[in-house]
Amino acid sequence: MSYNHISEETLTILIWTFSMLAVLSSYMIGNNYAIYGMLSHTARRITRRGPKAGGDTADSQEEGEDHVDRNIVLLGFHKIAAMLVAHFEHHNPHLLAKLHVIDFHEHIMPELRRRGVTCAYGDISSPDVLEHAHHGEVRLVICSIPDSLLQGVTNLRLLQIAKQVWPEADVIVSADNPRQAQQLYEAGADYVLRTAKLCAERLHTLISDHSSHTVHHHHVGEEVKLADIFATFKEKDRDHVLKDIPV
Repeated sequence: MSYNHISEETLTILIWTFSMLAVLSSYMIGNNYAIYGMLSHTARRITRRGPKAGGDTADSQEEGEDHVDRNIVLLGFHKIAAMLVAHFEHHNPHLLAKLHVIDFHEHIMPELRRRGVTCAYGDISSPDVLEHAHHGEVRLVICSIPDSLLQGVTNLRLLQIAKQVWPEADVIVSADNPRQAQQLYEAGADYVLRTAKLCAERLHTLISDHSSHTVHHHHVGEEVKLADIFATFKEKDRDHVLKDIPV
């Protein structure tokens, strides 16, 4: 103002603008992912190009697609979901034709489609998005991402949304601890994944087989071949990795 670059009216507008932004940001930052998803989806619909123009967006390829046979829906795609797809591809490839992924990371979708898994881009915390992201009956909904990795939503909220959108479907969600698992069961979850518990169960089986094998061969005086046990478990755990999908 001292150099007459701006008027007093302009300064007043700037003060009010920054004041409002300071107040609004404190409320908006808690919902930043939902707001981003909404704005991104709107921008994609406005700027969307058709397939003939070279567009490779989830909206242009998925909108209107028939998903009648895709009755298993994955809400979000992370490491566990990637390993599930890899396991299906190696052991039960026919099940890939039943999977449909809904996620807001578009970069994973071309590789999933190449492997026979359909995808839809969208905010998994929005009931409206989920209703439009899948066309057909849904029998199983899976969220394999724990709350410690989710942003802007929780497994409890995803469970409630899934039950609202697909009331007849079974819903599998993830928990970080026993207390959270109990809360999810009380809220209606059909099954709750706990990574720590599953790892402990695998270790229990491995140690039990290891101990039984050692004791057995100790009594009969044969050479202990524990390598066979470890080889069996390593084959079960072999990572048929989706190396082309960054998760």
